[in-house]
Amino acid sequence: MFRVAICDDEQTSLVLNKGLTEKILTDNKTEFAIETFTSMNDLLNVMEERRNEKGFDLLLCDILTNEMNGIDAARQIRLLGDQLDIIFISSTAEYALDGYAVQALRYLKKPIDIDS
Repeated sequence: MFRVAICDDEQTSLVLNKGLTEKILTDNKTEFAIETFTSMNDLLNVMEERRNEKGFDLLLCDILTNEMNGIDAARQIRLLGDQLDIIFISSTAEYALDGYAVQALRYLKKPIDIDS
């Protein structure tokens, strides 16, 4: 099973990203489970609690959130030793190069167009 975490403090973006992810994985006949988070701290707490279990395979993560930015959260994820793939999704390209420091897989600009 392919496990996905999606974190965005904007509910509209969270729902949209979840729907697009479900469509892509369903179209590819991939068995999956998706968990959504509106808080980076909640995501990090869950990852810490499940440290000894099979974790997430992919994190779709906003960069600009209220309590902690996605780059800082990704640094903490890497400190946990987790090597999941991280895709940043943001309304600004300002932090695109910072993604390299945390071995991000991709950096997508909002709004995401599934056809592009």
